[in-house]
Amino acid sequence: MRWPLLLLIAFPLASHLAASRGSAVGATLALGLLVLPGVLGAIRAGGTARGWFALLTLLFLGLGAWSGMALAWLFYVPVILPLGLMLLFASSLIPGRTPWVTRIASQLEGPLSPKAIRYTRAVTLVWVVVFALLGFGALYLALFATVELWSLFTNGFNYLLIAFVFIAEFMVRRRVLRGEANPDFGAFLRGMGQIRAGSRP
Repeated sequence: MRWPLLLLIAFPLASHLAASRGSAVGATLALGLLVLPGVLGAIRAGGTARGWFALLTLLFLGLGAWSGMALAWLFYVPVILPLGLMLLFASSLIPGRTPWVTRIASQLEGPLSPKAIRYTRAVTLVWVVVFALLGFGALYLALFATVELWSLFTNGFNYLLIAFVFIAEFMVRRRVLRGEANPDFGAFLRGMGQIRAGSRP
């Protein structure tokens, strides 16, 4: 398992501990788990622009810890990330563009049949709905629920829901697209770890 994935797995626990204790320093550390892969990647890549990105990100986290605002920022993450993904997936459904799930499937399996293209387009729409529910649900909980309930959903239930939809979609795909090239779940996960998000099919 790659270490950036370990950081993402550690984030919900760190977020829960920081929110439940009301710790701005803990919130800064939790946010740091999210941005650390990007910061280190920018440093390794070199270049003035990437260097400034890394520096400003670290300064931003330091400001959050010093001012106590990092705790409030922690509540934005479960709203911004899902809604950002919702917009990303939704924009790929615009006529003339390749739906994101279609793009991912083509990278994993090569050219897709018309049936697979229709199916992956529908799955892209499903993820749009899932991300919308997660993002707007997190916003509602941040505004009206207790910290404990907010953390239970955003640091627990939301991840379980994503895992459930991910696994359920894989199982449905093998039935709907039976007879077509469908890797087993282990190969599917390994392929997902190797896809290039910015590439075109």
